[in-house]
Amino acid sequence: MSGAANPVFIIGSPRSGTSALGWALARHSSLWTSGDSLLLKNLLTDGAVTSAFAATLGSLGPEWLKTHGVGEDEFLAAIGAGLNRLWSSRSDGRHWVDSSPANTTIAEGVARLFPHARFIHLVRDGCKVVQSMLSFAHDVPEEIRPQTGTDGRFPDPISDFAVACRAWARDVETADAVCTARANRCYTLRAEDLEASPEAVFDDLLAF
Repeated sequence: MSGAANPVFIIGSPRSGTSALGWALARHSSLWTSGDSLLLKNLLTDGAVTSAFAATLGSLGPEWLKTHGVGEDEFLAAIGAGLNRLWSSRSDGRHWVDSSPANTTIAEGVARLFPHARFIHLVRDGCKVVQSMLSFAHDVPEEIRPQTGTDGRFPDPISDFAVACRAWARDVETADAVCTARANRCYTLRAEDLEASPEAVFDDLLAF
């Protein structure tokens, strides 16, 4: 499998409906998803990959990356190409869709890993998102509550109103910045528009 199909990333605040939108899009014959993944967040958080690149370039001696003039963007795109082949090996040639909201905070890094990927920024009303976060927090079983706040899916502590508000604002601002910088690769969608006119919105999304 060549991994030629370019991925689609749905970004946005947790509880905005990114996962539901991913599964809905995957009903199309050219798209595929198998759920959310935290792999990219774990690779890109705190600049782990770029730090490895910088440390390698800073080493003494005839380092291969320096000898062959490999820049950071080329390095990241090569890693992304390998990841794309991995995901594509399961997608049967279809464009794979990742809808993990955890990718929102590292969306710029994701864009550099996958220079041909498309991004859908799903924006849901902040009041509804925060209410959903707090309701979810109330329903999470006590034994798994700690991990939901540390794996990137929800703010920690997820039951704190102020933290939830700040998390929504941060994610919307971060995604908006990426979409502004890479407008030709991004589509911003309001959840309320999707609810009001689903057929028209999906027509626009698929055209994008």
